[in-house]
Amino acid sequence: MKFLILLLAGMCVSSLSAGSAIGGPVTDVLEATYLVGIKEGSSLSDIAYEASTRTYELRDGTVLDLEKWYGRKTVDMRFDFMTQTSERTGILWGFSTGERGKKYKIEPALRIGLIGLLQPMPASTLSFSITTTFAGRLRERSCTATYFDDGEAEPVNCRLAATVIEPAETLRYLWNVRPPDHTRLGFRYLLQF
Repeated sequence: MKFLILLLAGMCVSSLSAGSAIGGPVTDVLEATYLVGIKEGSSLSDIAYEASTRTYELRDGTVLDLEKWYGRKTVDMRFDFMTQTSERTGILWGFSTGERGKKYKIEPALRIGLIGLLQPMPASTLSFSITTTFAGRLRERSCTATYFDDGEAEPVNCRLAATVIEPAETLRYLWNVRPPDHTRLGFRYLLQF
């Protein structure tokens, strides 16, 4: 019987034959492991990209392009795998490489989870999965700015430096965001007719 794997949104759908039991040589584990998805970028990546498209005007009239601070030096790449442990269960696992720009960083992340399959009727399948992500936060670094001719440079959120918010107050809005899908629970029902 084939093991039907219906993965979470964003991953591919695969039909895999049941492999040999896990617990044998390393080659058995490798033979039971499948690449199920590769993705470039993430929702956190999109936040940084959106910031890179902004500009604002400095006190002397110079236009500052935020692309120099929020443009990507590396792009976050995500790799997802499934290791089949039996005909109806598997371990989901993967990692992402992280991303960085001059004023932000998305940490590399590890993902682990389980997937299972039930067959309530001969022509239907129900799959369920749960995954959790470790690390992968988006963090932002501050800039320094001088607001008056005789003033001293002070730390400020780069994106908010030209707003009416007090410089010290802008630091409260520095990014420190974990991935929105850090814990994911999925159910899929497939009825063939």
